[in-house]
Amino acid sequence: MEKFHQLLIRQLKRNNIDIENLESVQTEQILKLIEKVSLSYDDFSDRIQRLERAIAASSNDIKDYLDKLKAQEDHIQNLNKDLTENVLKRYLPPDLVNQIVKGEYDLDGQVQVKLVTVMFCDLCNFTGISDELGPYAIAKILNQFLAKMTEVIFNQGGTIDKFIGDGIMILFGAPISILPEDQVIKAKDCAIDMMSALRSLQSHWVESYGVHLQMRIGIHQGPAIVGNFGGNKRADYTAIGPTVNMASRLESVANPGEVFFTGIVRDFLPSDCWEKAGDYSLKGLGNSSSVYRLKESILYQQIKNCA
Repeated sequence: MEKFHQLLIRQLKRNNIDIENLESVQTEQILKLIEKVSLSYDDFSDRIQRLERAIAASSNDIKDYLDKLKAQEDHIQNLNKDLTENVLKRYLPPDLVNQIVKGEYDLDGQVQVKLVTVMFCDLCNFTGISDELGPYAIAKILNQFLAKMTEVIFNQGGTIDKFIGDGIMILFGAPISILPEDQVIKAKDCAIDMMSALRSLQSHWVESYGVHLQMRIGIHQGPAIVGNFGGNKRADYTAIGPTVNMASRLESVANPGEVFFTGIVRDFLPSDCWEKAGDYSLKGLGNSSSVYRLKESILYQQIKNCA
């Protein structure tokens, strides 16, 4: 009504009507003015309502558009999360993957020197049986072996650096640092569990393919350069350096079914866990080195707490 009143006053003034003395104005003239003002007000009110409806419709359209953008953003985030999880779960323990996905740990940090325990394992004479078994049987055996070992490694908190044919390179102490003695204990327990897991596969392989495959393991601890190596299009998280080379050489000289390690690893283990395997000249490492191994009773009776 206030707007109607204002419009009426303006119309009266435009028609030179004295608003202070409306009694002198003819009734008919007043009614015409009121009608005119009423029509103007109705038109004005109608325009306001149409504008409000247009704004409401536009707001709904904008809201729908924003909702669609948000849904697309959520979808992309979920895809990225699923992709990240699916890739990382192939190499890292589940607990570490969860930390990375939640943003609690960043794998894209600087390359750094870390104290790590490196383990290498492979199936003995695997290459030699490849021709006689054929590609299908070899693929089945290899996938069963790698899947079983991956499960064991993750259970012990190890990081799979890479698969190397029928071999695996494993890290303890990277990417997340743990105490040197804890690294060694985890590596030792992992080796025992891996040998045990292999025995369950051996009986299946003998029955299905007529082959008896054994595994050998090498372990060493020391500083290594750890981080992402490569570029934007392709990069690998890995460890490099003499410590890695030593662990690889130990695995290559280990006897089938045995776990070899250096004196550094031995020093973290109870004396009833290990025995000296001998002195070995390891390729590319100069003088001969004293090498130790887990006792057979530890490996085959699965006595982890050998203190």
